Amino acid sequence: MTNDIGVREKISFRLAQLADLEKIESIVQAAYRGGQATVDWKNENHLVQGPRVDRLGLEKILTDSKKHLLVAESDSTILACVLAELEEDGVVAIGMIAVDPAKQNLGLGRLLVQAGENEARTSFHAHVGRMYVVSCRDELIGWYGRQNYLDTGKTAPFPEGEDTGLSLLKKGIYFRILEKNLTLSGNS
Repeated sequence: MTNDIGVREKISFRLAQLADLEKIESIVQAAYRGGQATVDWKNENHLVQGPRVDRLGLEKILTDSKKHLLVAESDSTILACVLAELEEDGVVAIGMIAVDPAKQNLGLGRLLVQAGENEARTSFHAHVGRMYVVSCRDELIGWYGRQNYLDTGKTAPFPEGEDTGLSLLKKGIYFRILEKNLTLSGNS
């Protein structure tokens, strides 16, 4: 990790482009399903089988005006991504937060959440940030709680089956819906 010192200070964010999709797909797959994370709560490979996203899905994101996919770079190298998606007036879902497993534990997750929130505010004039988190990922839900995301008590089904290419390795999984008020000062 000798070259990782100072990486956070050199991070910049920009909207993803078509030329970035191969790298983004690789990072998202490794972070969510690759089993390469340094701690279990940072991936889902023990819970879900199948791709988190594919090239076609990423292309659709880039062409949808209600979705902004940001990449985090350092020295022109993509290290991570976050998606801000307008769901309804004033409400933006922040998701697909993925850090290259080789660059985890540097504090990039917090920077990604903040970048997603900033994009939600500036591009979509959002006042609420929403996250969908796999129900049994208590450590991750706790981490989001420390970022001021509150459990709404609402849930959503986990998309599995032939049409999604996803299958659950643990029964009874669903999404817990977390939200954060993005208009409160000091709430980033």
